[in-house]
Amino acid sequence: LYYCLLNSLENSFSLHFLLVFLVIVILHLCITMVAATITYVTTLVRRNKKKWDRSLQFTREPQISMDAIGIAWMKGNEQDKEDVHVVNGKINLYGEYFDFGNDKCAMVLSGRTESLRYGYYFAKPYAESGYNVLVMDPRAHGLSDGVFNPLGREESKDDLKWIDFLIKEKGIKQIVLHGISMGAATVMLVNNTNPQ
Repeated sequence: LYYCLLNSLENSFSLHFLLVFLVIVILHLCITMVAATITYVTTLVRRNKKKWDRSLQFTREPQISMDAIGIAWMKGNEQDKEDVHVVNGKINLYGEYFDFGNDKCAMVLSGRTESLRYGYYFAKPYAESGYNVLVMDPRAHGLSDGVFNPLGREESKDDLKWIDFLIKEKGIKQIVLHGISMGAATVMLVNNTNPQ
């Protein structure tokens, strides 16, 4: 490297080539950092509560049909629904608990950009199998607080608060975690954090 630098200093063409190369590398790094920041902010940051709210987030089939089936299930079980709330640190988390009088509960964990509404579709088989159902807005989704979507890591800690809530407040003895998309990654992190 030392020999190469000496030759570069002696040869103006090599010096210019080296300077151009360094400028290109620095520009490439700057452009990459700007692009990465823009991508992060547009895909993983919620600046207002309208982004990732409880409205239908999908515009294609089969999700539109799944949403309609889920909403119909929720409306058919509205008498058993209770709005619930837990706090993890400074983050308020909101969900809906469907109490069918059982001592076991299925927690349906929605994916990235999905509110608890997406969980309705997956709730029906659990309710029919003798489970109460908890659907939750992940942090930075629906009614829950949060700005950043941490892709499962922080949500897994939130889910431990929900588990604690189910055990202490609702007397639940058995809990099943059902993760959808990013919610599945959250389930794995919950199990890794608390293998019981």
